[in-house]
Amino acid sequence: MTDRYETIEKEISAYAEARKYRRAFWITLLTTVALVIVAAALWWRLNQKSPVGAQQMSAPAKNEHAAQPNMPGMAMSEAPATPAQSEVPLAPIQLSPQRMQSIGVQIGQVEYKAVSDELRFYGNVQANERRLAYVQTRFAGWIRQVYADATGDFVRKGQPLFTIYSPDLVTTEQEYLLAKTNAAALHQRFQAT
Repeated sequence: MTDRYETIEKEISAYAEARKYRRAFWITLLTTVALVIVAAALWWRLNQKSPVGAQQMSAPAKNEHAAQPNMPGMAMSEAPATPAQSEVPLAPIQLSPQRMQSIGVQIGQVEYKAVSDELRFYGNVQANERRLAYVQTRFAGWIRQVYADATGDFVRKGQPLFTIYSPDLVTTEQEYLLAKTNAAALHQRFQAT
């Protein structure tokens, strides 16, 4: 009788434990779905082409552009804009004349002319990864002489990169040459008989 009660108690405890795991699974699943929905809504909101605030340009900003007649691309009249022109960038900026003067902004007409000043550009030069090749030997040994001895040296197909000495390779070469001479001697012996 006690064995029966013990088995019933075990079944009840196993059922209670399974119920805890099931509840934890559903809570985790619902939380994950809610987070995915929130992330998708934020992504959709941030990737809209024309945010509501960017569609309307304030009146002081329009007057500021009209006050600068030398600014290229700005029309003086209020002509109806085409769809391509009415598209406003996502992050328009507005600078006061004092701020433009302090950071050195100059406004002028666009023109073609020869550049006579020295131009300096900084950047990183990297090798084309599609044209890189890694060289590995299939045997143990050591390098005696290196022909491509600087990083970035151009190497052509068939050009030697280095000379290598390998005791295993020398032994294999000697065995091959010995087998070749034995095969030639055996061939001559059979032709003689």
